[in-house]
Amino acid sequence: MSEHLERIANAYLKEQRRSRRWRIFFRLCWLVIVVFILVSIFKDYSEKGPLPKSHIALIKLDGVISDDAVANAKRINESLENAFKSADTKAVFLQINSPGGSPVQSDEIYQQIRYLEQKHPKIPVYAICTDVCASGGYYVASAAQKIYANKMTITGSIGVRAGGFGFVDLMKKIGVERRLYTAGKDKGFLDPFEPQSASQVSEMEKMLSQTHEVFIDAVKAGRGDRLDKRAEDKLFSGMPFSGIQAKRYGLIDDFGSVTSVAREQFKGLPIIDYTQPLSLTDRISKAFGNEIIYQAASLAHVKLQ
Repeated sequence: MSEHLERIANAYLKEQRRSRRWRIFFRLCWLVIVVFILVSIFKDYSEKGPLPKSHIALIKLDGVISDDAVANAKRINESLENAFKSADTKAVFLQINSPGGSPVQSDEIYQQIRYLEQKHPKIPVYAICTDVCASGGYYVASAAQKIYANKMTITGSIGVRAGGFGFVDLMKKIGVERRLYTAGKDKGFLDPFEPQSASQVSEMEKMLSQTHEVFIDAVKAGRGDRLDKRAEDKLFSGMPFSGIQAKRYGLIDDFGSVTSVAREQFKGLPIIDYTQPLSLTDRISKAFGNEIIYQAASLAHVKLQ
């Protein structure tokens, strides 16, 4: 009997040791993952040497343009201010890879670029478009003196959209009654659980049209006679174009990348990244892909996208 109990006790102890080893192993794995993330987050904070004389200031605008996204007007505009402050900045390259986003944030960046161009007329601003320069992204680009893109860059999409869902029939099917109390006949404007009224749809269309007109005026002011006026109906229809089409219609000036434009237009001047560093929260959010969550949560907002 004692031998039997001893075997049970030994088996129990072995199982406990095995469980402990696995716990230690998984904790070490998590520690390695956390260290890796932290290193990737903080690696850009390493000490930088003195800036070289006569350089190109690079500012990166990546992702959805929104107040609560990485590409927000405050961060991009501060980056632009810092770039223009340097007496050694000979040009500013705004590298854009964005499908668009908030019309307000896009316009604030656009207006800042136009202001700084007037204040510092000897420092040109070039927009260098990479994968996508559409809608609000193109809105911002149109403020630059010149726009470059790849032949395959998705460009343009000069339009405005607002989306949502309607659940009226679903509510009826499942027998759920919607109770909404408002003061003001339009306070429940386009509520997804109430039938749409013709007057509310009309008002929404007016708001979108007005926003679209502001967008069109901004592009015309920035691009001027370079736009193909014969194709205006197509240009401002919201249609996206390839880089090849965009050049044909005057939406861009030429093909090029940051490296090639620096080499050909500025004799290979060194390029210094002036993009405002992300906060710790933003870096962690970016590492875990929170922009995807943001996009899913903002479907019903008015967007240049």
